[in-house]
Amino acid sequence: MTQHDLASILGISFAQIQKYEYGTNRLSVSMSVSICKAFGVHPMYFLERHFCETTAADHDASDAKSRTVHGQLF
Repeated sequence: MTQHDLASILGISFAQIQKYEYGTNRLSVSMSVSICKAFGVHPMYFLERHFCETTAADHDASDAKSRTVHGQLF
């Protein structure tokens, strides 16, 4: 997915995507959730790495389970 594609899905400008990427503008929680939906991942895909120590293999297994458990949210 390109930045243009993501901007179109989110209904914002390409320039805004770049500002998020470079850290010029901060992401709101709602925009973060919208981005997760656009990529088809649960928000915990990104957050759980900060709350628990796991190996990459553990994370991949957890991600697959999370998508199954939380799939109804997206």
